[in-house]
Amino acid sequence: MTWKDEIKKVNLGGGEERFSDSDRDWMEDEAANAFNPERHINGVINDILGSAKLGGGLLEDIAERLGKEEEQAHISFPRYFDRAKVRRQLLPIIEEIVRSTIEVDMDKYTYSGP
Repeated sequence: MTWKDEIKKVNLGGGEERFSDSDRDWMEDEAANAFNPERHINGVINDILGSAKLGGGLLEDIAERLGKEEEQAHISFPRYFDRAKVRRQLLPIIEEIVRSTIEVDMDKYTYSGP
């Protein structure tokens, strides 16, 4: 059975059951966009920046460094660190760096399914 067939159904204990609509939606979207170079460029950008909700990347590093600075008596951070705002501010800078640095060769990319 190919990965495309797996999206439509999965064999569980001898009986056939379909994936839920939400699972099928993300898997079909993944397959449809697998060869889109913008998807891969955006993936690199997101890996560098991190997520405003989940952390990681530069956002996590900034938050950790601000937390360590709080330990000093003469420095305080009374304001909330707004990850979403900082991410929006950093996005154009990181995007420019990534786009001017990397090359995406989709001829070398192989897709094996979700």
